[in-house]
Amino acid sequence: MAEKTRYSDAELEEFRAIIMEKLELAQRDYDRLKSSIMNKDGNDTDDTSPTYKVLEEGANTLSKEETLTTFRIVAVGLIIWYLAKIVKQNYKTGYIVCISLILAGAIGNIIDSVFYGVVFNESTHSTIASFVPVGEGYSEWLHGKVVDMFYFPIIETNWPEWIPGIGGEHFIFFSPIFNFADAAISCGIVALLLFYGKYLNKNIHPSAEEIKG
Repeated sequence: MAEKTRYSDAELEEFRAIIMEKLELAQRDYDRLKSSIMNKDGNDTDDTSPTYKVLEEGANTLSKEETLTTFRIVAVGLIIWYLAKIVKQNYKTGYIVCISLILAGAIGNIIDSVFYGVVFNESTHSTIASFVPVGEGYSEWLHGKVVDMFYFPIIETNWPEWIPGIGGEHFIFFSPIFNFADAAISCGIVALLLFYGKYLNKNIHPSAEEIKG
Protein backbone atom coordinates (compact mmCIF):
# COMPACT_ATOMS: atom_id res chain seq x y z
CA MET A 1 0.00 0.00 0.00
CA ALA A 2 1.47 3.34 -1.07
CA GLU A 3 2.40 5.67 1.75
CA LYS A 4 0.22 8.76 1.93
CA THR A 5 1.96 12.08 1.43
CA ARG A 6 1.89 14.22 4.54
CA TYR A 7 2.18 17.99 4.28
CA SER A 8 3.70 20.21 6.91
CA ASP A 9 1.74 22.93 8.62
CA ALA A 10 3.69 25.55 6.64
CA GLU A 11 2.78 23.89 3.33
CA LEU A 12 -0.88 23.62 4.33
CA GLU A 13 -0.91 27.29 5.29
CA GLU A 14 0.60 28.19 1.92
CA PHE A 15 -2.08 26.15 0.13
CA ARG A 16 -4.78 27.86 2.21
CA ALA A 17 -3.40 31.31 1.32
CA ILE A 18 -3.40 30.44 -2.40
CA ILE A 19 -6.98 29.15 -2.25
CA MET A 20 -8.19 32.22 -0.36
CA GLU A 21 -6.50 34.50 -2.89
CA LYS A 22 -8.19 32.71 -5.79
CA LEU A 23 -11.57 32.88 -4.03
CA GLU A 24 -11.09 36.60 -3.42
CA LEU A 25 -10.26 37.20 -7.09
CA ALA A 26 -13.27 35.15 -8.19
CA GLN A 27 -15.56 37.10 -5.83
CA ARG A 28 -14.17 40.39 -7.15
CA ASP A 29 -14.79 39.35 -10.77
CA TYR A 30 -18.29 38.18 -9.87
CA ASP A 31 -19.13 41.48 -8.15
CA ARG A 32 -17.78 43.46 -11.11
CA LEU A 33 -19.83 41.45 -13.61
CA LYS A 34 -22.94 41.67 -11.43
CA SER A 35 -22.55 45.44 -11.17
CA SER A 36 -22.16 45.70 -14.94
CA ILE A 37 -25.25 43.60 -15.64
CA MET A 38 -27.40 45.52 -13.17
CA ASN A 39 -25.94 48.87 -14.31
CA LYS A 40 -25.51 50.01 -10.71
CA ASP A 41 -23.16 52.84 -11.69
CA GLY A 42 -25.68 54.55 -13.98
CA ASN A 43 -27.80 57.60 -13.14
CA ASP A 44 -31.42 57.07 -12.26
CA THR A 45 -32.46 58.97 -15.38
CA ASP A 46 -30.14 57.15 -17.77
CA ASP A 47 -31.52 54.76 -20.31
CA THR A 48 -31.20 51.24 -18.90
CA SER A 49 -32.66 48.97 -21.51
CA PRO A 50 -32.29 45.43 -20.06
CA THR A 51 -31.89 43.83 -23.47
CA TYR A 52 -28.25 44.82 -23.64
CA LYS A 53 -27.11 44.28 -20.05
CA VAL A 54 -25.70 40.82 -20.63
CA LEU A 55 -22.44 42.08 -22.11
CA GLU A 56 -19.35 41.65 -19.97
CA GLU A 57 -17.82 44.92 -18.86
CA GLY A 58 -14.26 43.62 -18.99
CA ALA A 59 -14.42 42.18 -22.50
CA ASN A 60 -11.57 43.03 -24.84
CA THR A 61 -13.99 43.61 -27.70
CA LEU A 62 -16.40 46.52 -28.00
CA SER A 63 -17.70 47.90 -24.73
CA LYS A 64 -21.34 47.73 -23.74
CA GLU A 65 -21.99 51.30 -24.84
CA GLU A 66 -20.18 50.91 -28.17
CA THR A 67 -22.06 47.71 -28.95
CA LEU A 68 -25.43 49.28 -28.21
CA THR A 69 -24.62 52.41 -30.24
CA THR A 70 -23.37 50.32 -33.16
CA PHE A 71 -26.54 48.25 -33.07
CA ARG A 72 -28.65 51.41 -33.11
CA ILE A 73 -26.74 52.78 -36.11
CA VAL A 74 -27.20 49.53 -38.04
CA ALA A 75 -30.90 49.44 -37.13
CA VAL A 76 -31.37 53.04 -38.28
CA GLY A 77 -29.67 52.22 -41.58
CA LEU A 78 -32.10 49.35 -42.15
CA ILE A 79 -35.11 51.48 -41.20
CA ILE A 80 -34.00 54.25 -43.60
CA TRP A 81 -33.65 51.70 -46.40
CA TYR A 82 -37.09 50.25 -45.63
CA LEU A 83 -38.68 53.71 -45.35
CA ALA A 84 -37.29 54.80 -48.72
CA LYS A 85 -38.61 51.58 -50.23
CA ILE A 86 -42.18 51.98 -48.95
CA VAL A 87 -42.29 55.67 -49.92
CA LYS A 88 -41.35 54.78 -53.50
CA GLN A 89 -44.02 52.07 -53.53
CA ASN A 90 -46.72 54.53 -52.38
CA TYR A 91 -47.62 52.83 -49.12
CA LYS A 92 -50.35 54.43 -46.99
CA THR A 93 -49.35 57.71 -45.37
CA GLY A 94 -50.26 56.47 -41.89
CA TYR A 95 -47.99 53.45 -42.23
CA ILE A 96 -45.12 55.66 -43.41
CA VAL A 97 -45.69 58.03 -40.46
CA CYS A 98 -45.49 55.11 -38.01
CA ILE A 99 -42.16 53.96 -39.44
CA SER A 100 -40.92 57.57 -39.50
CA LEU A 101 -41.68 58.00 -35.79
CA ILE A 102 -39.69 54.88 -34.96
CA LEU A 103 -36.82 56.15 -37.13
CA ALA A 104 -36.86 59.61 -35.54
CA GLY A 105 -36.72 58.13 -32.05
CA ALA A 106 -33.86 55.81 -32.96
CA ILE A 107 -31.86 58.69 -34.45
CA GLY A 108 -32.47 60.77 -31.32
CA ASN A 109 -31.04 58.03 -29.13
CA ILE A 110 -28.04 57.68 -31.43
CA ILE A 111 -27.29 61.40 -31.14
CA ASP A 112 -27.27 61.09 -27.36
CA SER A 113 -25.10 57.97 -27.45
CA VAL A 114 -22.53 59.38 -29.85
CA PHE A 115 -22.22 63.01 -28.72
CA TYR A 116 -23.66 63.41 -25.22
CA GLY A 117 -20.67 62.09 -23.32
CA VAL A 118 -18.28 64.33 -25.26
CA VAL A 119 -20.02 67.71 -25.08
CA PHE A 120 -21.81 67.53 -21.70
CA ASN A 121 -20.59 67.08 -18.16
CA GLU A 122 -22.31 64.45 -16.07
CA SER A 123 -25.57 65.27 -14.36
CA THR A 124 -26.34 64.32 -10.77
CA HIS A 125 -29.40 64.34 -8.55
CA SER A 126 -28.72 67.96 -7.64
CA THR A 127 -27.08 69.41 -10.78
CA ILE A 128 -28.11 69.63 -14.42
CA ALA A 129 -25.67 68.72 -17.18
CA SER A 130 -24.20 71.65 -19.10
CA PHE A 131 -22.22 72.13 -22.31
CA VAL A 132 -18.44 71.76 -22.11
CA PRO A 133 -15.74 72.03 -24.80
CA VAL A 134 -15.55 68.97 -27.04
CA GLY A 135 -13.52 66.26 -25.37
CA GLU A 136 -14.04 67.53 -21.83
CA GLY A 137 -17.29 65.65 -21.22
CA TYR A 138 -17.81 62.79 -18.82
CA SER A 139 -17.11 60.08 -21.43
CA GLU A 140 -15.80 59.31 -24.92
CA TRP A 141 -17.37 59.09 -28.37
CA LEU A 142 -20.02 56.35 -28.59
CA HIS A 143 -20.06 56.08 -24.79
CA GLY A 144 -22.75 58.67 -24.07
CA LYS A 145 -25.81 57.73 -22.07
CA VAL A 146 -29.31 58.27 -23.36
CA VAL A 147 -30.86 60.65 -20.85
CA ASP A 148 -34.54 60.59 -19.93
CA MET A 149 -36.13 63.80 -18.68
CA PHE A 150 -39.92 63.33 -18.54
CA TYR A 151 -41.75 61.90 -15.55
CA PHE A 152 -45.52 62.11 -15.35
CA PRO A 153 -46.93 59.94 -12.56
CA ILE A 154 -50.68 59.89 -13.18
CA ILE A 155 -51.58 58.65 -9.71
CA GLU A 156 -49.33 58.79 -6.66
CA THR A 157 -50.81 57.62 -3.39
CA ASN A 158 -50.62 54.93 -0.69
CA TRP A 159 -52.53 51.68 -0.68
CA PRO A 160 -55.29 51.53 1.96
CA GLU A 161 -54.13 49.92 5.19
CA TRP A 162 -56.82 47.24 5.02
CA ILE A 163 -55.43 45.65 1.82
CA PRO A 164 -53.50 42.46 2.78
CA GLY A 165 -49.85 42.40 1.87
CA ILE A 166 -49.56 45.86 0.32
CA GLY A 167 -51.57 48.01 2.75
CA GLY A 168 -49.85 51.30 3.48
CA GLU A 169 -47.24 50.91 0.76
CA HIS A 170 -46.57 53.74 -1.69
CA PHE A 171 -48.16 53.33 -5.12
CA ILE A 172 -47.38 55.17 -8.36
CA PHE A 173 -49.39 54.60 -11.52
CA PHE A 174 -47.26 55.18 -14.62
CA SER A 175 -43.80 55.66 -13.18
CA PRO A 176 -41.55 55.32 -16.29
CA ILE A 177 -39.03 58.09 -16.96
CA PHE A 178 -38.69 58.75 -20.69
CA ASN A 179 -37.62 61.21 -23.37
CA PHE A 180 -38.85 62.45 -26.77
CA ALA A 181 -37.09 59.61 -28.57
CA ASP A 182 -38.74 56.98 -26.39
CA ALA A 183 -42.12 58.63 -26.90
CA ALA A 184 -41.68 58.69 -30.69
CA ILE A 185 -40.68 55.02 -30.82
CA SER A 186 -43.50 53.96 -28.49
CA CYS A 187 -46.16 55.97 -30.36
CA GLY A 188 -44.94 54.62 -33.69
CA ILE A 189 -45.04 51.01 -32.54
CA VAL A 190 -48.41 51.34 -30.77
CA ALA A 191 -50.00 53.03 -33.80
CA LEU A 192 -48.48 50.40 -36.06
CA LEU A 193 -50.00 47.61 -33.98
CA LEU A 194 -53.39 49.32 -33.60
CA PHE A 195 -53.97 50.39 -37.19
CA TYR A 196 -51.82 47.97 -39.19
CA GLY A 197 -51.69 44.96 -36.90
CA LYS A 198 -53.78 42.78 -39.20
CA TYR A 199 -51.28 43.34 -41.98
CA LEU A 200 -48.27 42.68 -39.76
CA ASN A 201 -49.78 39.39 -38.61
CA LYS A 202 -49.63 38.03 -42.13
CA ASN A 203 -46.21 36.44 -42.32
CA ILE A 204 -44.87 39.26 -40.11
CA HIS A 205 -44.54 41.63 -43.09
CA PRO A 206 -47.59 43.04 -44.87
CA SER A 207 -47.83 42.75 -48.62
CA ALA A 208 -47.35 45.90 -50.66
CA GLU A 209 -50.81 45.61 -52.18
CA GLU A 210 -52.50 45.55 -48.76
CA ILE A 211 -51.02 48.73 -47.33
CA LYS A 212 -50.47 50.81 -50.43
CA GLY A 213 -52.54 53.96 -50.61
